[in-house]
Order: sequence, then C-alpha cells, then structure tokens
Amino acid sequence: MTDAAGALAETIEPEPGETLPRWELRDLYDGLDSQALGEDLEWARAEAESFHAECAGRLAEMDGAAFGAAIVRYEAIAERPHKALSYAQLVFAGDIADPENGRFMQTVQEQVNAISTETLFFTLELNRLEDDDLEAKFADPVADRYRP
Repeated sequence: MTDAAGALAETIEPEPGETLPRWELRDLYDGLDSQALGEDLEWARAEAESFHAECAGRLAEMDGAAFGAAIVRYEAIAERPHKALSYAQLVFAGDIADPENGRFMQTVQEQVNAISTETLFFTLELNRLEDDDLEAKFADPVADRYRP
C-alpha cells in the first residue's frame, strides 16, 4: 500500500468501539418491507406495461401534444423504480455484509429491470426519429419543455 493509500485508509476506518455514521433512509421508505415501496414498484410495472401497449411503435406518428404527453408519462414511470432502486442500493451499501440487504437489493434490481424492459422501446424509437420530425413535435409547449 502506498503512503497516500495508507493515510486514506486510516482516515476512513473507525476507531475501536466507534461506529460509522448511518444514512437516514426513512425519507425514501420506512423499511425493506415498506408498503409504499411495493406500491411504487407495482404502479410502475402496471403503468410501464400500459405505456408499452399504447405507445410502442407509434412514436413517429404522434403529434406534438401526444409526444409531449408520452414524455411526461415516461418520466413519471421512470421516477418511482429509480427511487426504489436508490433506496435498495443505499440499504445495501450501509451493510454489505448482511445477506438480507444483498437479497433485497437484487430483488428490487430485478423488478426495476423488468419495468425498464417495458419502456426501452421509447428511447429506441426516439433515437430513430428524423430531426425534422422531432422539431415539428417540439412545436407543442409540453414537448418543447424536453427539447435537448
């Protein structure tokens, strides 16, 4: 270990009997078995499936208002599972030695992956839009908010 690395290790290791600070995660969810966390993931799963059924393969034909509404919907769907995943990752990082934390994070990651699979079409279709078509959609004020 280099002198600098050794000095850094010394600064982050707690003294014997000392505890490291812990994150206050109740602002996100009140525990691993939180009803709100389960509801967020279930809402996002159902909404993602509905979004996929209604919008997949149709992005190019949407007018600006429908396109803007689709972006707003996509953003709302993405927010909840990412909140849940952030929570799971922070719980795990707080104690990586606890196998329950590892299982919890893995379970949440799998659920978020399933949700993301349903919405993946959106970014793929968005990337295939011609610049002129995209500009025409941005004429709508809701869509224009998301202009790059």
